[in-house]
Amino acid sequence: MPLVRGLTLLDLIAQVPPGAQGLVPDSVSRFLDLLNIANLQSRVSGKFIIHQGTVQSAEEAGLNIGPNFPLEIPGLNSGVPFQFSWLRAEPGTANTDLEGEPSGWLLDLALDRVAVAIPFGKAATLVPTSAVAPAHLEAGSGTRVKLYARGVLRLQGGEGGFDIRLIADPDPLVPTSEIGAVIETGFTPPHLLLHDSGFGMTVDRVILDLTDVFTPEEIVARGHGADFKGMTIREATLYLPRNLPFVGDVNLGVRDLLVGWEPTPALQGEARVELGRPLESAEAIAFFQEIDNGVVALGGPTGAGLSLTVTVHNDTGPKARVFGQLATTGVEAIWILPGGDKRDANDSGWFEVSMDPGEVLRLIERRTDPDGKVSDGQERTFVFQRAPDPEKPEHAPKIRVRYHDNNLTLFWDDVAFLRGPGLRLDFVTFEAIDTGFFGPEYA
Repeated sequence: MPLVRGLTLLDLIAQVPPGAQGLVPDSVSRFLDLLNIANLQSRVSGKFIIHQGTVQSAEEAGLNIGPNFPLEIPGLNSGVPFQFSWLRAEPGTANTDLEGEPSGWLLDLALDRVAVAIPFGKAATLVPTSAVAPAHLEAGSGTRVKLYARGVLRLQGGEGGFDIRLIADPDPLVPTSEIGAVIETGFTPPHLLLHDSGFGMTVDRVILDLTDVFTPEEIVARGHGADFKGMTIREATLYLPRNLPFVGDVNLGVRDLLVGWEPTPALQGEARVELGRPLESAEAIAFFQEIDNGVVALGGPTGAGLSLTVTVHNDTGPKARVFGQLATTGVEAIWILPGGDKRDANDSGWFEVSMDPGEVLRLIERRTDPDGKVSDGQERTFVFQRAPDPEKPEHAPKIRVRYHDNNLTLFWDDVAFLRGPGLRLDFVTFEAIDTGFFGPEYA
């Protein structure tokens, strides 16, 4: 739709007599003059003349902002619903059909989910709690996470001047009903991955109630009145980096949390902490190696993420015979052996792997949802390498004592203590020598 200069919100305000307009700041006037009205409906009641409609969006005006635009603003993306109300004058005693001048006006702009792209992190997928691991985040589609907010911007003018503030949804029948600020915010999508280690967070719908004359229905349902001031959080969870030493995976969160500070302090909700060993941790999976007709425990893998390393004995030949097993009994996974064979079990069975680069063991965790549905998790790879040769221990150097007095020279090695007359000690020097080195004086 082309940009057509039509009736704007500023034109609606201009129809109010000057004495009832109030002083609208120039910056606000310029803003309102850009908002063309796309559709308009009007109705009249005993105390109000109410206009409702939507201002034209940028896309309707022919501006292609594209899907990657960093902001989501209703007026820019999809249009802004508005309600403009005249406060009708009280009828007088004079017998006349003329409408009295209005005493003021109210303009409410419904800012539904104004959003800004978060400049760090990326969207994540929530992996729910399973039998072997707490809930955690994995990289999602790579889209940007946005912080959104929802509220109503009220502009008000009249003989008392001009005012602008945030409010809750206004009463469509009685716009002047006393109401305060109620703001909704959160992430969209709700899961944000801050680092590839699994560090991230979930923030899902936070409502901030700053008015003592109105309270959202979901707070009223929990036993609080219109004078409540506080906040509610549907869910907020912090996910620590995965596979932490001693504890494994950890997440801390709250659900359905209500915190009130007026008229009396209030705290309701659910707090939780989940701990567990992830599948790739050293405590969750163990490897064993067959050496000289015996079995040696190799422990767990090292590394982080989806690519891990298993260290075999340093005397291993061209191939190692290895056995892997999940530490949790009854938990199964899909093992894809270096040769391509597959095994769906708690252990891999014995298999051979070459010490040459390129051969890997693959492991896919089997997850069981609370409803009993089994699905496959992410694939993890294990490479095998020999342990380095043990280094020879380093010893402290020998301490050599040299005594030289005129034509007399004496040497002693490995001296730990020396005592004698002070005059004699003036002819003594100490030096460190390499282990096993003897100078020509010993020849």
